Amino acid sequence: MTVESEIREEWPQLLFELSEIMPELVTYLLPQLQGVISSADEGNRLQGIELLAKLFTLHNSNNVNLVHASLIHSFASKFLDSAVLVRTAMVEHGVALLRQLPPTHAEPILKALQGRFLDPD
Repeated sequence: MTVESEIREEWPQLLFELSEIMPELVTYLLPQLQGVISSADEGNRLQGIELLAKLFTLHNSNNVNLVHASLIHSFASKFLDSAVLVRTAMVEHGVALLRQLPPTHAEPILKALQGRFLDPD
């Protein structure tokens, strides 16, 4: 018999709250978050990019070096996601992140965002 956790749907909020308490914890979660945004499940990808956008914003404002080049590129690759909802969320978050991230980290997001200008969806 399999028992589902009551907090299964709350994992993004729990991780975000943990990262506010212990920012260094996020470093250990990055490989798993890369896997989440690459998952086959659209809902998981959407939750993952929402969480990463919040983490980038939070940790950039606290001057914590969370942003790794490979994670930014994985995040930016979601501008080309097969799901319209994911691409739309990426555009929304991408615009906000351009204002907050240092130029070296914002560049991959800017390039990917420019590619979405002609997206018919």
